[in-house]
Amino acid sequence: MLFRSVSDAIGVYNVELDYKVSDKFTLGPMFYHFDYELSDTTYRSDAVGLRLNYFFNGVQQGGWLFGLSGLYGTFDISEVRVSDGINFTASTSTRIYTGMFSYQAVWNNFNITTGIGMSYFSLPETVVGTNGVSI
Repeated sequence: MLFRSVSDAIGVYNVELDYKVSDKFTLGPMFYHFDYELSDTTYRSDAVGLRLNYFFNGVQQGGWLFGLSGLYGTFDISEVRVSDGINFTASTSTRIYTGMFSYQAVWNNFNITTGIGMSYFSLPETVVGTNGVSI
Protein backbone atom coordinates (compact mmCIF):
# COMPACT_ATOMS: atom_id res chain seq x y z
CA MET A 1 0.00 0.00 0.00
CA LEU A 2 1.47 3.36 -1.00
CA PHE A 3 -0.43 5.49 1.50
CA ARG A 4 -1.37 4.55 5.04
CA SER A 5 -2.95 7.08 7.38
CA VAL A 6 -1.57 7.57 10.88
CA SER A 7 -4.82 6.19 12.32
CA ASP A 8 -4.54 3.08 10.18
CA ALA A 9 -0.86 2.64 11.02
CA ILE A 10 -1.38 2.75 14.80
CA GLY A 11 -4.90 1.31 14.89
CA VAL A 12 -6.87 4.28 16.27
CA TYR A 13 -10.23 5.31 14.81
CA ASN A 14 -13.03 7.52 15.99
CA VAL A 15 -16.39 8.39 14.48
CA GLU A 16 -18.36 11.45 15.50
CA LEU A 17 -21.79 12.82 14.65
CA ASP A 18 -22.32 16.54 15.24
CA TYR A 19 -25.66 18.20 15.88
CA LYS A 20 -25.76 21.99 15.89
CA VAL A 21 -27.06 23.24 19.26
CA SER A 22 -26.21 26.95 18.72
CA ASP A 23 -24.32 29.18 16.28
CA LYS A 24 -20.97 28.17 17.85
CA PHE A 25 -21.57 24.76 19.48
CA THR A 26 -22.20 21.21 18.31
CA LEU A 27 -22.91 18.16 20.45
CA GLY A 28 -23.08 14.54 19.43
CA PRO A 29 -22.24 10.87 19.98
CA MET A 30 -18.75 9.51 19.47
CA PHE A 31 -17.30 6.01 18.94
CA TYR A 32 -13.63 5.25 19.63
CA HIS A 33 -11.64 2.16 18.63
CA PHE A 34 -8.00 1.38 19.48
CA ASP A 35 -6.26 -1.77 18.25
CA TYR A 36 -2.48 -1.99 18.59
CA GLU A 37 -0.02 -4.86 18.55
CA LEU A 38 3.49 -4.65 19.95
CA SER A 39 5.55 -7.81 19.69
CA ASP A 40 3.41 -10.58 21.27
CA THR A 41 1.05 -8.20 23.09
CA THR A 42 -2.27 -6.88 21.76
CA TYR A 43 -4.06 -3.84 23.21
CA ARG A 44 -7.71 -3.10 22.32
CA SER A 45 -10.25 -0.56 23.46
CA ASP A 46 -13.79 0.25 22.30
CA ALA A 47 -15.75 3.11 23.82
CA VAL A 48 -18.81 5.31 23.24
CA GLY A 49 -19.56 8.76 24.58
CA LEU A 50 -20.30 12.41 23.82
CA ARG A 51 -18.32 15.17 22.15
CA LEU A 52 -18.82 18.93 22.50
CA ASN A 53 -17.23 21.25 19.91
CA TYR A 54 -16.81 25.03 20.04
CA PHE A 55 -16.31 26.73 16.65
CA PHE A 56 -14.55 30.11 16.92
CA ASN A 57 -15.99 31.37 13.59
CA GLY A 58 -19.35 29.60 13.91
CA VAL A 59 -20.54 26.08 13.04
CA GLN A 60 -19.65 25.00 9.46
CA GLN A 61 -17.97 28.34 8.73
CA GLY A 62 -14.44 26.94 8.57
CA GLY A 63 -11.59 27.91 10.84
CA TRP A 64 -10.47 26.90 14.32
CA LEU A 65 -12.42 24.74 16.76
CA PHE A 66 -11.90 23.18 20.17
CA GLY A 67 -13.49 19.87 21.17
CA LEU A 68 -13.91 17.96 24.43
CA SER A 69 -15.15 14.39 24.74
CA GLY A 70 -15.84 11.82 27.40
CA LEU A 71 -16.21 8.12 26.64
CA TYR A 72 -16.81 4.87 28.51
CA GLY A 73 -15.84 1.42 27.32
CA THR A 74 -13.56 -1.59 27.64
CA PHE A 75 -9.81 -2.07 27.57
CA ASP A 76 -8.36 -5.50 26.72
CA ILE A 77 -4.80 -6.75 26.81
CA SER A 78 -3.57 -10.15 25.67
CA GLU A 79 -0.17 -11.75 25.31
CA VAL A 80 0.53 -15.08 23.67
CA ARG A 81 4.02 -16.54 23.47
CA VAL A 82 3.88 -20.21 22.51
CA SER A 83 7.63 -20.73 23.05
CA ASP A 84 7.35 -19.56 26.70
CA GLY A 85 3.92 -21.06 27.39
CA ILE A 86 2.43 -17.61 28.08
CA ASN A 87 -1.24 -17.12 27.33
CA PHE A 88 -2.56 -14.09 29.22
CA THR A 89 -5.81 -12.16 28.65
CA ALA A 90 -7.36 -9.41 30.78
CA SER A 91 -10.27 -7.00 30.30
CA THR A 92 -11.47 -4.01 32.30
CA SER A 93 -13.66 -0.94 31.92
CA THR A 94 -12.14 2.41 31.07
CA ARG A 95 -13.03 6.07 30.82
CA ILE A 96 -11.41 8.17 28.11
CA TYR A 97 -11.21 11.97 28.20
CA THR A 98 -10.04 13.87 25.14
CA GLY A 99 -9.31 17.48 24.23
CA MET A 100 -8.53 18.54 20.68
CA PHE A 101 -7.63 21.83 18.98
CA SER A 102 -8.36 21.65 15.24
CA TYR A 103 -8.69 23.52 11.98
CA GLN A 104 -11.65 22.79 9.71
CA ALA A 105 -11.89 23.59 5.99
CA VAL A 106 -15.44 23.70 4.57
CA TRP A 107 -16.53 23.44 0.91
CA ASN A 108 -20.30 23.37 0.29
CA ASN A 109 -21.41 20.06 1.90
CA PHE A 110 -17.90 18.64 2.47
CA ASN A 111 -15.45 19.42 5.24
CA ILE A 112 -12.13 18.11 6.47
CA THR A 113 -10.63 18.66 9.90
CA THR A 114 -7.08 18.25 11.13
CA GLY A 115 -5.79 18.89 14.60
CA ILE A 116 -3.78 17.93 17.61
CA GLY A 117 -4.97 16.78 20.99
CA MET A 118 -4.51 14.54 23.98
CA SER A 119 -6.38 11.58 25.41
CA TYR A 120 -6.37 10.28 28.97
CA PHE A 121 -7.32 6.67 29.71
CA SER A 122 -8.57 5.98 33.24
CA LEU A 123 -7.78 2.36 34.18
CA PRO A 124 -7.76 0.48 37.49
CA GLU A 125 -4.41 0.10 39.22
CA THR A 126 -4.48 -3.71 38.92
CA VAL A 127 -6.18 -5.99 36.41
CA VAL A 128 -6.48 -9.76 37.00
CA GLY A 129 -6.18 -11.92 33.91
CA THR A 130 -8.00 -15.12 33.00
CA ASN A 131 -5.15 -17.19 34.45
CA GLY A 132 -5.22 -15.35 37.81
CA VAL A 133 -2.11 -13.25 37.12
CA SER A 134 -2.34 -9.56 38.08
CA ILE A 135 -0.83 -6.76 36.03
